[in-house]
Amino acid sequence: MSFTPKTLPNGAKRYRIAIAVQGRFHAFDLACALLEAGHDVTLLTSLPASRVLPSGFPLERTISHPWLGYLQKLFAELQAFGIGYPVQWIAPFFGRWVARTLRRLPPFDVLHLWSESAEESLRQFAAAAGADQQLRMVVRGSSHIRFQARLLAEEAARSGAPQERPTEWVCQREEREYALAHLSVVPSSFAKHSFLAQGIDQDRVFQLTPGTPAAEFAPTEQAITERLKRYQNADQPLRILVIATVCYRKGLHDFALLIRSLQAEILGGRIVFCWTGPIAQEAENLVAELRTQVQFPGKRTRAELKQSLAWADLFLLPTIEDGFPQVLAQAAVSGLPIITTPNGSGSDLVKQEITGWIVPARDASALRSCVLNALESRSTLAQMSQALLREYRPRSWRQAAQEYQSFLDQWFKCP
Repeated sequence: MSFTPKTLPNGAKRYRIAIAVQGRFHAFDLACALLEAGHDVTLLTSLPASRVLPSGFPLERTISHPWLGYLQKLFAELQAFGIGYPVQWIAPFFGRWVARTLRRLPPFDVLHLWSESAEESLRQFAAAAGADQQLRMVVRGSSHIRFQARLLAEEAARSGAPQERPTEWVCQREEREYALAHLSVVPSSFAKHSFLAQGIDQDRVFQLTPGTPAAEFAPTEQAITERLKRYQNADQPLRILVIATVCYRKGLHDFALLIRSLQAEILGGRIVFCWTGPIAQEAENLVAELRTQVQFPGKRTRAELKQSLAWADLFLLPTIEDGFPQVLAQAAVSGLPIITTPNGSGSDLVKQEITGWIVPARDASALRSCVLNALESRSTLAQMSQALLREYRPRSWRQAAQEYQSFLDQWFKCP
């Protein structure tokens, strides 16, 4: 490439970056961090300005399509009444709007486009003049779309319950986007592995670990002291917390098997389970069955989640497929030992048998072994909790922006 990056007065390189996203995801956080680092950032979103303003990103650098955002919200709410979300209309509509908008603006060095609505811009700029001086990236917030679809199809067959999973139309569209982009951006080593498993060359996958704004979940001294007392008292029930949407993708089937295998401990008051989060329609029947053994308080505010984390002794996330569940960082900041699977950010965050346990996905017996180990060895939990409080520090978006810039500097040096 003949690209020559602009430079700031201090010698740092400065790039012109367009970020386009349906909704928010973590796009606003990344945009703020890159802008703070001195880059020329423009944000395109379907959300109205009122939803962008709290993020701190300047409205004068934001281009929104609020009516589409309102329609997206309406269609999302209608799903509760069995009306399907019209992704085959929404995604191309937003994609065409982004492509038209970018065409009217001065050229960008980097296009950072969320998957499912990136195809139109990728096609347009791949054929444009100066295309060889522009980096085009598609952001996939989870595993490769085919990898995800297969896992969820297998889970539906295993559990016998209907699963919400990508349609063939979505799979084909995203695969075209991966092929058109220079790079697919993924949030975790699990997500990167899924792309490699689908035959994507590793040079075309960029793992950018998101920032984890979880400092607010740091426990008070009182919460730490009370948890330590519970660890020291074997007569106290072990409090196990899950925070996630209650659905099969998050491991509900294995969770139910775990609960059934621990009936004696639950009925005997030795273990208390609480799963906090909205309940998906697909999970309602199984949740009704489990309510006598498990607390399901529903969705909670961030302040209430901090209280839940302070209440707990052990955090559990038996996920089948995830990109980068922020709840693991929140649990770690709170000093909670973690049991999770590698099918998310577990392998990137948990130190095996030091800050928690990583067990194979879909292995209820391995979950049971870890829970019983924790139940019988509270001192181990105390050591893990202290290790987390002493060593774990959430990743900042400033760090993510620095890594992003370093990657761009290397990319644009390529011949």
